Amino acid sequence: MANAVTENDVRAYFSAALNEYLEISVPKVAETAHQRYRYIPAEDYAQAMWLGILTKPIRFSDPWDKGDYALVKVRLWDEVRKVTAADDRFRRSVRAAEAGYATDDIAFYSTGLISLLLPVMVEADWDVGAAMQRASSGVDAAGVFIRANDPFSGAENYQVMLIDLKAAWRKLTEGQRRLLTAYYSCNQEDTDDGRWERDGLAASMGLTGNALRVRVFRAVQRLQDELGGADPWRR
Repeated sequence: MANAVTENDVRAYFSAALNEYLEISVPKVAETAHQRYRYIPAEDYAQAMWLGILTKPIRFSDPWDKGDYALVKVRLWDEVRKVTAADDRFRRSVRAAEAGYATDDIAFYSTGLISLLLPVMVEADWDVGAAMQRASSGVDAAGVFIRANDPFSGAENYQVMLIDLKAAWRKLTEGQRRLLTAYYSCNQEDTDDGRWERDGLAASMGLTGNALRVRVFRAVQRLQDELGGADPWRR
């Protein structure tokens, strides 16, 4: 791969201990990721992680310096997921085109997209009109970029996404709706304040932060199923 980024490029940013941890962990995570998703070579996963580390070194050095070593591993996996999601979306788009669909015709509701839309609708109390008023026309709407072309063209398609989500929401159990409402009413930013607020919610439910995130993710997956699943064109 041209202009490959390696551990040598990032070594100067970090302590010896963090450098050693990354040099051991990056290849291991890359190999594990490749075993789970064999379309992408382990070397490409490793390259993505090193590039992510080089681009935003503080995302790795800050938790390491605070002793939060688990968060460093989580952020390595964040880089892996970005690469996997992009490759998976491309492959699904190709398969859809081969099946006679235009990629614009099919909404792929990823769990990540649903998680961006949920806070908007929770804040608007599931009023699509109110949610649309909060969206800046032609620019960023709750993290979903409204643009003129694929995959979601303009404010009209953003509105369709909200309508679809509202219809799927009605099919959840009351318990799932309460859980998602409570969770997505919290600060969703990856900051100390955001994590503190979400951990406080978990504690109020008698759960650990990880246990709460698992329950929320399962509820989001249920929404995804109601929206056609991860690969709706295949149905």
